[in-house]
Amino acid sequence: MGDLTVLYSLNLSNNYLNGHIPKSFQKLEQLESLDLSHNKFDGNIPPQLIELTFLSTFNVAFNHLFGRIPYENNFATFKENSYIGNQELCGPPLDVNCSLSDKPSSQPHQNGNGEFQTPLIITKFQLPYSYFNSLDHIIFFPTSLPNN
Repeated sequence: MGDLTVLYSLNLSNNYLNGHIPKSFQKLEQLESLDLSHNKFDGNIPPQLIELTFLSTFNVAFNHLFGRIPYENNFATFKENSYIGNQELCGPPLDVNCSLSDKPSSQPHQNGNGEFQTPLIITKFQLPYSYFNSLDHIIFFPTSLPNN
């Protein structure tokens, strides 16, 4: 795909594509519009994409992307609707602050009684007969742990 250096517009929306957004898209030097919305892409938005200086339309809404949104160069002009439906994206233009690690913490948290609770983290599992295909992270704070 990265060899198509004179491509001006690429719309791959609604195709059930999965995996990571290819870093080779950075070679699409003339690209003005990139729509990857309504797929199943996961991972981070490759920061190399900020090198697409002609890009004026960018949409990755409704995927499974996570991490900090690149917010430099022309990426600083893309609005919140370019990213909606990705529950774990953070940083401008979203009103979601990025944590230091961009991932759930496994450190103990203090409850309202001044006691510390260690979260139980379950990752990457399927829920049968569910509206959701999969959940990346669920954090439970048990009120008590079994004594064994």
